[in-house]
Amino acid sequence: KFFFSVNIFKNKVISTSDEPYISVWFRADSKNLTLKDLSRFSTLKYSFGRNKGDARILNNNKVFWKQSTIFYNPYPEIDELKNKIEKLLDFLEKDRKGFSKLINQADGYIDVNIIFYNGNSLLGNINLDYKVIKRISKLKLATNFNIEANGNKFS
Repeated sequence: KFFFSVNIFKNKVISTSDEPYISVWFRADSKNLTLKDLSRFSTLKYSFGRNKGDARILNNNKVFWKQSTIFYNPYPEIDELKNKIEKLLDFLEKDRKGFSKLINQADGYIDVNIIFYNGNSLLGNINLDYKVIKRISKLKLATNFNIEANGNKFS
């Protein structure tokens, strides 16, 4: 997953480029609590979740989740990493008490997934300014970055 971008000025294409796919979530995992239990910590609506023991298919085999997980992705639209994290923090700060419970009583953290296009081996960069880092720190949030590169190299 990544995006092809076309830049147009005065009805003329002036450049094309690829943009990374970026998703930013808050998630909390628990081996002891159910999805319903996790959802009660915050008054804000979660995006989706699953229960320990729910089935999934992995390599044509039925396997079962070993923990319950709740996901919050209030801003799924395309945007830059910093903006997506700031919007997620705005959301989390609406219910500090609830998310603090999810962080402390379940394993709650920010989960960032970035998929770059590998056409020229230049993946781009990750930049978080001190204001964003300070807000993450104030919420006592761990942040996990999953970074991939997909696609064929340019010939």
